Amino acid sequence: MEKKFRYKLDFYWQSLLIYSIILIGYSLIRGTLNIKNFSFSFHDPLVVLLLLFVVLTFLFWIINYILNRTLTIGSDYIEFANRFRKKRFSIQDIEKIAVTFEHKIKTRGRFTIIKLKIRNRKWFLRIRPSIYSDSKELMKSIDMLRVNFAKGLR
Repeated sequence: MEKKFRYKLDFYWQSLLIYSIILIGYSLIRGTLNIKNFSFSFHDPLVVLLLLFVVLTFLFWIINYILNRTLTIGSDYIEFANRFRKKRFSIQDIEKIAVTFEHKIKTRGRFTIIKLKIRNRKWFLRIRPSIYSDSKELMKSIDMLRVNFAKGLR
């Protein structure tokens, strides 16, 4: 019973679209428009800032597309993988599995965070289910892993 969850790239496309529309709209408002040509100035700091956002968002999308991140949850392990490497943690390596909630911004509500305490690691491994495809199924898989983890402790 192995389930794979892919890293979602929707956020990058939405951000890229919004920044691009704002850049085009601002350029239309601030630029000079003639019948034959259209020109705008790169000396405007807001144009430079918006252009920087568009370029950086596009670069981060390309990087994450190339990495092709996945999270695989089996009955007795959890595996983080990208195009270049894999890291697998078995139930024997896991000391604690906790599902908590985090308030980033008070108006946006709370986010579910899965914390894994791994042996021989100082810090918790944090998983945000909302950044993976089918987050509800991911939570069900984590619950099944927690049940198997609890059985292994007895």
